[in-house]
Amino acid sequence: MPQQGKKIFVFDRVFGEEVGQDGIWEYLQESVSAFVQGYNVSLLAYGQSGAGKSYTMGTASPGEHFNQSQVGIIPRAAAALFEQLGAPQGNNHRGSGIRAPSRYSQIGSPKASGNKAWTIKATYVEIYNEQYRDLLISEIHMHDRPQVTIREDKNGRIVLTGLHELEINSYEDLMDALSFGSSIRQTDATAINAKSSRSHAVFSLNLVQKKPRPQTDRDRRNSLPLDMIVQGSEAGYITVDSKLHFVDLAGSERLKNTMAQGERAKEGISINAGLASLGKVISQLSSRSPGSHVSYRDSKLTRLLQDSLGGNAITYMVACVTPAEFHLSETLNTVQVIHYQTYRPLAVLRINVL
Repeated sequence: MPQQGKKIFVFDRVFGEEVGQDGIWEYLQESVSAFVQGYNVSLLAYGQSGAGKSYTMGTASPGEHFNQSQVGIIPRAAAALFEQLGAPQGNNHRGSGIRAPSRYSQIGSPKASGNKAWTIKATYVEIYNEQYRDLLISEIHMHDRPQVTIREDKNGRIVLTGLHELEINSYEDLMDALSFGSSIRQTDATAINAKSSRSHAVFSLNLVQKKPRPQTDRDRRNSLPLDMIVQGSEAGYITVDSKLHFVDLAGSERLKNTMAQGERAKEGISINAGLASLGKVISQLSSRSPGSHVSYRDSKLTRLLQDSLGGNAITYMVACVTPAEFHLSETLNTVQVIHYQTYRPLAVLRINVL
């Protein structure tokens, strides 16, 4: 057979099979600095079913990793967050020396003090068959589950009503919420993955901080984006409201490979539709002219992430692939999607052998 032509794809970083969880996190850790500084941040894991997205994000049995080298992005981000806030945190993790370029100043970051100058609230929602489902409410209380609706406030921030918000004061609080929600997420077996995620899951942190108002020219130059400052802040202080979304996307899949039928096939179609909408939005953000339309309302996923994509928001895309030859077509699809649609995020390719 004639040799096929080479295809070239561009990523900010490619991690081979030899790079562990700590190497991935050290390249992404700047996300927490940006979040504390006042930016809305999204970290998304994209790829086919079984490529290691949940493992990379840390949503796959997060409370059961006794080997620290196996801990994923979210637990590591939690430890870094509470270290920067000067609050109780989990164990530190050894580094690998792989770092992303530092871009976000820590001027005005809150440190430990007698009076806590910040509050954190967590939500955990899955999008299953284009319906929001609260993952912080026990399945025992399913009949009491309020309907989750989404709206946009006067400042353009996305607000979900009917969703349980859990106050977070420590690393342990955050990990308890993550473990609880991950344990009741929709999963099922397909021909590719024995425990395939059947929904997109979004674990979100909302950080509200009271910071001293910048006084010097240097402070003002390194200050936070103006649209993150809450109106009505008291004299001498500013109130900063920022979001951090960890998005564990359900695996992109071709029905002929997963051999899904009935309800599983319906789930697969819904999953692919949501991923297509996300790709469309990112493509529009990369090429649009000022004032042009962006199709956030095409799916529940893009509507939820609307105020954390584009503009001043910081987006990280982690594409997970497997080196197995059987999955070559899906691997090619994954790298094409991320390559063509990364408009401003750090785009990372990870090769997993699980």
